[in-house]
Amino acid sequence: APQRPQPAHGHAPVVLVYQSWSSVSQLSIKNTPTYTNNLTPSISNLIGERDETTDSVTLGDHGTRSNQRSIRRVPILPPDRIRRLPFGTGIVLLRSAPPIITDLHAWPSRPDARQLAADRTAIEALLRHG
Repeated sequence: APQRPQPAHGHAPVVLVYQSWSSVSQLSIKNTPTYTNNLTPSISNLIGERDETTDSVTLGDHGTRSNQRSIRRVPILPPDRIRRLPFGTGIVLLRSAPPIITDLHAWPSRPDARQLAADRTAIEALLRHG
């Protein structure tokens, strides 16, 4: 079983989850667990559950009515919904907030892409050489 990531210097742990191995860069970031979507049920469990209420009415033989309300626990984001998220969509999980579904934007299209590429090259070199 993978080890739970530990916060570093007061920052929250980072876990990267990709839909497929073809999405994963060749770069391996030290101490950062990386998973593919075979963990989708675990992510659904991590997101949590909510109460779903169902009301039903039964009519008796002599016009009597019986109302019943039942409550069951259902996943907030079931595994099938997570798997069907459109390309370019991510889920942000924070301790202090409900799950956030967000659009991901490709960094090469940002105005500061040239600087980001230079920074990425520098970080990759540091990671490769210790």
